[in-house]
Amino acid sequence: DASIDGLDEAILNGALGTSTGDAGFVDAADWNRDGTISVEDRAYYDAGFGFTANQAPVVTASSFEVIGGSTIQIDFSEQASDPDGDRLFFLVDDVIGGTIRLINGGQAAIFTPETGFSGSASFTLITDDGALRSDPQSVTIDVTQVEFTGYRIEGADSVVGVGETLRLRLFGDYDGGSIELESPSFSVSSRDASIASVDIDGTVLGLSAGRSVIEFQLKNGGVVAAAVNIGQPDSRLLDFFPLSYALIPGQTRQMLIRERVNDEVVQRESAEDGTFYFVSDPSIATISEDGLLTALQAGKVTVTIVNGGQSVRVTMVISDPMANGSKVGQEGGVVFNGDYGVGIPVGALEGEATVNVTPLDESDLPLSMPDGFNFYGGINVDWGDTLTNSPLSIAMPAPAGSTPGEEVFLFQPVT
Repeated sequence: DASIDGLDEAILNGALGTSTGDAGFVDAADWNRDGTISVEDRAYYDAGFGFTANQAPVVTASSFEVIGGSTIQIDFSEQASDPDGDRLFFLVDDVIGGTIRLINGGQAAIFTPETGFSGSASFTLITDDGALRSDPQSVTIDVTQVEFTGYRIEGADSVVGVGETLRLRLFGDYDGGSIELESPSFSVSSRDASIASVDIDGTVLGLSAGRSVIEFQLKNGGVVAAAVNIGQPDSRLLDFFPLSYALIPGQTRQMLIRERVNDEVVQRESAEDGTFYFVSDPSIATISEDGLLTALQAGKVTVTIVNGGQSVRVTMVISDPMANGSKVGQEGGVVFNGDYGVGIPVGALEGEATVNVTPLDESDLPLSMPDGFNFYGGINVDWGDTLTNSPLSIAMPAPAGSTPGEEVFLFQPVT
């Protein structure tokens, strides 16, 4: 048991006078290895009484889980122990599927999965008490890649004083949860570094009064951004539209910004108005400098709109056309019946609903047309009694003879 004590004395006394091959001979009690347990062995025992040998520390094999794009902190002290209570030091080797950064004086580490890596990552952990080392043990990390349904920035549009700092945090939302993305999964920059600088982790430093755009550049070439105000807030009355939307590949959508100025409403969506646009995944959708979004392929994309010191991040779902009568859930989609369709944004429905689209003739209307208006087409959308959390969009043939940009009116019966 690594200690010389009374138990060893009892064993020695019981074996005194025996030799190799005799019944009761104990090899461990033959201290001088002469084949006979005698008073000479007793002298060795007396000299070593009370001695306790140092024992090697022990590392326990362990496993963790992490979502790609985030990191995990591992406390080594929870994975190792020392029988003698000695202070432990740790060594890491054979890192697979990511990188390790030691923290807290080497007593813990932050593991960052490689970009795009999915599966079982690992590293070897050894502990040392200053005299002996443990056997190496494997620490495994199950890395799961998730599809983000949208991105958020905590601290967006905040006011920071000159000389003050504020950390902006980028979050990715996915079906079932949300994670904070760490700096290895993005780079970050300030559009006007004379007004605000930004560190690699999103910490903004106010340098002079004004406004800047902080851009988080993702590994896929996309960008999620936010405004930051140094000194004073942007108190203009801006209205961003839409705040959610659904399209099919090939469709376009003009993003709009309206400012209330006294009794007037002024459009602010053009680049000349100082508006900036970004998309989180340029393979899903692109956007022009004046805010025309073009859907490319099925997926979800976050569109950032920044004007002055205000910004919004809009989740768009790009859906292949779904057949009439399809079930649509929180993920959203676009259901078509011929040339008539309805777009259901992400999160518009609380649960799954069967969506039916029906073209209408004027005779199908529950009310007669108001005076001065002509009927050109109608649509009925039925999704049961499920409530919606955001507006839906509709698609239907334009009136015969109409031209792009011409104003038409949509009426919805209200009882």
